[in-house]
Amino acid sequence: MGQCGAARTAGNQKLTSELARLCREAIKEDFKERRTEVLLLLVEDAEAEQSICYARWNFANLYISQNKLDSRKMQKLDLRRHGQTPTLQKKVCNLQWAFGTHRMSSTKSVDNQTAGQHQESRVNVN
Repeated sequence: MGQCGAARTAGNQKLTSELARLCREAIKEDFKERRTEVLLLLVEDAEAEQSICYARWNFANLYISQNKLDSRKMQKLDLRRHGQTPTLQKKVCNLQWAFGTHRMSSTKSVDNQTAGQHQESRVNVN
């Protein structure tokens, strides 16, 4: 899509439309590949008499390995996997977010104090 913007700024309408068409085709092919992977996983799990829930986690693991999600998304998936409630998941994510924003503060003394507070609150949540 970035190439489309470059062609548009150059004033080449034909090149812009061709690049946009190629991008749309690539996206459609990617969706088709993902859809077939999901269907294959569901068929394999059905043959092995696994539950639908297990099939979903199997697909989630495949998605993580293919797309290499960042650590925050992987932590959310781990929380869901271990059967914790969504409210606890939200609390933990809020603590992680708050801890991350305080770490970016300009003074180190404030940073150390807030880090200690958040470590204590994490212990209370678990």
